[in-house]
Amino acid sequence: MNTESFNVGIGSTTPTARGGQVKVECSMSLSGSTALVTGAAQGLGAALVDALLRRGAKVALLDILEEEVKSKAAELEELYGAGRTLAIHCDVTSTDFEKSFEKVKEHFGSLTIVINNAGILNEQEWEKMISINLLAVVNGTELAVKHMEKDSGVVVNVSSILGLEAFSLCPVYTASKYGVLGFSRARAALNKKRGVKVRVNVLCPSVTDTPMIQTAFTAEGLASTPKNVPIFKQFFGDEKLEPRTVAEACMRLVEDKSLNGSALKVALLDILEEEVKSKAAELEQLYGAGRTLAIHCDVTSTDFEKSFEKVKEHFGSLTIVINNAGIMNEQEWEKMISINLLAVINGTKLAMKHMEKDGGVVVNVSSVVGLEAFSFCPVYTASKHGVLGFSRALAALNKEQGVKVRVNVLCPSVVDTPLLQTAFTPERLGSTFDILPIVHQLIGDEKLEPRTVAEACMRLVEDKSLNGSALKVVASMETELVQFPKILSK
Repeated sequence: MNTESFNVGIGSTTPTARGGQVKVECSMSLSGSTALVTGAAQGLGAALVDALLRRGAKVALLDILEEEVKSKAAELEELYGAGRTLAIHCDVTSTDFEKSFEKVKEHFGSLTIVINNAGILNEQEWEKMISINLLAVVNGTELAVKHMEKDSGVVVNVSSILGLEAFSLCPVYTASKYGVLGFSRARAALNKKRGVKVRVNVLCPSVTDTPMIQTAFTAEGLASTPKNVPIFKQFFGDEKLEPRTVAEACMRLVEDKSLNGSALKVALLDILEEEVKSKAAELEQLYGAGRTLAIHCDVTSTDFEKSFEKVKEHFGSLTIVINNAGIMNEQEWEKMISINLLAVINGTKLAMKHMEKDGGVVVNVSSVVGLEAFSFCPVYTASKHGVLGFSRALAALNKEQGVKVRVNVLCPSVVDTPLLQTAFTPERLGSTFDILPIVHQLIGDEKLEPRTVAEACMRLVEDKSLNGSALKVVASMETELVQFPKILSK
């Protein structure tokens, strides 16, 4: 079976705009295409629509949730421009489905992409689940072939990681997803034999943070196996894929015309192993071979110390360390402290150990939140204040003891990163989510580009007069060295 893996980390690696006033980056690679997405009002479906629109396609949003699908279409029209979407109230298990295809052709004039995404997870209503998860996918594919046959196109059917593995706690859901995988591969083969120019591919994501999965981890959702809910959660873990991450992976199945009958597995890694390798390879191509070294590393584990040893062994020396890894999740506050503060302390101490003879510089990434108190993220604020305090105190100690390692702190304002894009959700903010409008008002719509912050950081690296310094970088692109009272010493 042609199954490829797309390993991703927590959060999205693609910029996604929020709100009508934020600039949206569009590749326009699907300009002129028309898409139909089922289950499009929320979750993965909404993320798929966003990814298609960002690439220039026009998209019909189908969903049984009438008000939600209209609202989502209106929101996206405001973001991407009028006339780009069509909201259709549709039950994919009824005759509405065929009529919806006709509406799309009549409205947009063509149809080239169909993503059968609608699905549920409820072992108690297993007949309904088979109807939505499997029969509607079969019907949606046949309708797509019917409406695309003359002009060609692509169908992506959303299966699941459970279309590739057997999971005893939800046997009917597993059956439905295995069925999607088998049907899609067989239909693709049939199309090839008959000369039908419609490609059929399958998306097999791991656990994704959607409304469906949020309600599935309940006794009602698992029906006959409620006592195994803790096992279910333990099996899948606490971390989930972000919908936009899965949607971006799906675009490969849409855009790569060499893929037909392919199944793309989208799995979660706690650390971005594939991405760091890919980024290193990309930079080697740009700047020359031998300039980078990709290391898969969890900064909260013993991997971290081993990574320092690998760097010294590979390059022969180490003179600059930037402790940048961080998360923002008030719900997982202990993990956040471990990554944002404890790993920074450990990384700094390891840097000093490996640089002590020859000297060097450490830059620890704090935040503007390390200089101010933000009520909506108290533990995140604590972690960033801690980074600032530790770095300044250690720099002072190094001076007193004659250690030739400088320690500086970077305090950027809001930066357009995957961390920020996933931070302001109920799951991440917890009990403080109700003050989200205040948060948006406080941080505004303007965000710093990562490149701008990186350039500012180079000042802390290159200027050898800076030690124990904190550089604040704000949205107006201005930088300033923060003035503090004198550090108390013995």
